[in-house]
Amino acid sequence: MNRMVLKELTDEHVVYFYYPDGIGPCGEIEYIFGEEEPKVLKLGNGDKGYFANMALDFLDDCIDADMFPFRWTVAWN
Repeated sequence: MNRMVLKELTDEHVVYFYYPDGIGPCGEIEYIFGEEEPKVLKLGNGDKGYFANMALDFLDDCIDADMFPFRWTVAWN
């Protein structure tokens, strides 16, 4: 599970905090509008990239839908 919280949304980019397993310290992901892919700015608590990749998938879906929720929980099994 990742808890996602919008940090910043401007005309240039969108940045989300992500919390692996819903707890901190958080990681950060960013998408710069017009670029091909979002990127990881900082890995979260104990994350070796797994939670960051899930957060990037979430952000890809947001970009496709042109919708950036303020808070969101992403769960999978």
